[in-house]
Amino acid sequence: MKNLLLFLVGICGSLLIRAQEIPQEQYDLQVGDIEHWPKAMVKIQTTGTDTLITINSYSVVILGKMHFANERQRAQWDRLKNRVKKEYPYAILIGAKVKECDRQLAGMNEKEKKAYMEKMEVQLKDEFEAAFRGNSVEEARILIKLVDRETGHTSHELIKQFKGSFSAFMWQSVAVVCGTNLKAKYDSEGEDLLIEKAIYLVENGQI
Repeated sequence: MKNLLLFLVGICGSLLIRAQEIPQEQYDLQVGDIEHWPKAMVKIQTTGTDTLITINSYSVVILGKMHFANERQRAQWDRLKNRVKKEYPYAILIGAKVKECDRQLAGMNEKEKKAYMEKMEVQLKDEFEAAFRGNSVEEARILIKLVDRETGHTSHELIKQFKGSFSAFMWQSVAVVCGTNLKAKYDSEGEDLLIEKAIYLVENGQI
């Protein structure tokens, strides 16, 4: 599964860090300190002596306390949280790389596209091989799901788009033998609800 995970990263463009896109310091907001809030989040309307302030605040997600029938279920939840915490940053990175790759490939002819992808595969394999070495089948399954969550495309669709139908077929065959499925879709309200809950915990710094 190591080569499969490396390939998922290697199909995309140059390294992007999502945190660089939105300076976090501008969102360190203090209640009542309206003047320092980003203008896109605050609208002030004045009519005569009346002033109406509308604030577009953040979404708040409230998770109820998890209840488990036994210690085995609790242990499974703990393992899932750890796997999501490990794989989620890579899914975000892959999502950013897919977008960047689309931009880089736009306007290239087929020869240029092939040369670009071959160069990026080698470069990113060298960069990420150590990170993916030793990943378990279950970690690979979660990453495949998270890739669909971040990009809106299954890993099979991405491979088909960037490398062609034959490569997609071959990698899907390898994945099935290894116990995973590149065509797996992310279902945040169904079978992947626990993964979604774990993501909220990761994003809020609770795990």
